[in-house]
Amino acid sequence: MTRIDENLTEADFIAFEFATPESADKAEKAFPADFVRSTGTTVEYRAMSLIPGIRKKLEAAGLSWSESESSITEEDMWPEWPEDGDDSRMAP
Repeated sequence: MTRIDENLTEADFIAFEFATPESADKAEKAFPADFVRSTGTTVEYRAMSLIPGIRKKLEAAGLSWSESESSITEEDMWPEWPEDGDDSRMAP
């Protein structure tokens, strides 16, 4: 089982890879509501202090997984919006 140190990583998100989509479905219960499900077997969450608690919940559920640095960034999740008065990027 590969683990990422959430305190040392430069990544914004950590990807938790499970063996099957069913395992990933079960794992979702261990994550706060703002997780990202990027594929059938991958659940991604922000690299922050909640990670150890998530790991404990996954272990208690009897799940196994691998972790990697995700390519998702905060900018992907929260794109910049036009400044007030700049409607040039707004849809008609």
